Amino acid sequence: MELFSKTIHFQASSVANGLSELAVRSYRHLMTHGWQSLLKTVFTRLAQRSGWSYLSFVLWEEPLMQMKREEVQEATDPWPEAPWVSVLIDARLGTVRELAYSLRSVELQFWPRTEVCVLYDLEKDRRFEECLQAFIINHPDTHHHPISGHVASRDSRILLHNLRQSNWWIELEPGDRLAPDFLSRALLSLRTQPELRWIYGDTDLYGFGWRYRPDPKPDWDPIRLMGDNYLQGAVLSCSSPEAGESPYSQILRDLREGLREVQALHLEGIGVHRPSHTSRTFEASAELEEVREY
Repeated sequence: MELFSKTIHFQASSVANGLSELAVRSYRHLMTHGWQSLLKTVFTRLAQRSGWSYLSFVLWEEPLMQMKREEVQEATDPWPEAPWVSVLIDARLGTVRELAYSLRSVELQFWPRTEVCVLYDLEKDRRFEECLQAFIINHPDTHHHPISGHVASRDSRILLHNLRQSNWWIELEPGDRLAPDFLSRALLSLRTQPELRWIYGDTDLYGFGWRYRPDPKPDWDPIRLMGDNYLQGAVLSCSSPEAGESPYSQILRDLREGLREVQALHLEGIGVHRPSHTSRTFEASAELEEVREY
């Protein structure tokens, strides 16, 4: 009881201190810049924090920028060499619902040559297999492999790449959703830039039916990339991994082997919508496994 009362007292003190600081800053801003500036600042901050400013982009500007299914069909019909792409999903650290979200985003893709490769833990939840069987009915180019028990991320990555039959591939985390035109925009760029080996797009977060916190990636910068994995989230590649290495390790190896600037492309626009509550957990778990193996 004493601990509970101390906790409540501490939280109340923190809130009171925060409100007091906010009141002082607002008063100073009011005295220096006036009412209009204060109201503008408050509403601008609220829009940024709540995602309203980004939502206006999602609702009105983004639809004008996206490709239409008819445009993709017109571009691929006269292109018999159009590449296949594999979507690789390690569903072991996610839920059946998150896997369904990812599969649904693949189903909505405009690109006609797409295969799906999925790893899942049969002992964790048998509904994974039911979810996949329902998806396979309309998408026969789907390969899945059940895993029982713990398998290190490096080994699971080897299994996933062994399942794929396409040169181009993209890895998704459980719950990641592909933007409908991302694969199309990325792979159509090969018609004018056939030497490409890495294509990456921007990302944002979603939750409770809301998209927010866009993460626009910088243009290709090998020096910066060596210290910051800014490609994470929406990366297409035709580079072959060695011994189950992560995409980040793989692109660093490609850089050491002489990857040229014309072989990498930043595709502006959202490529993948990531779930806010699982992405960092998944990344941290995978990175920890790699460190332990090393």
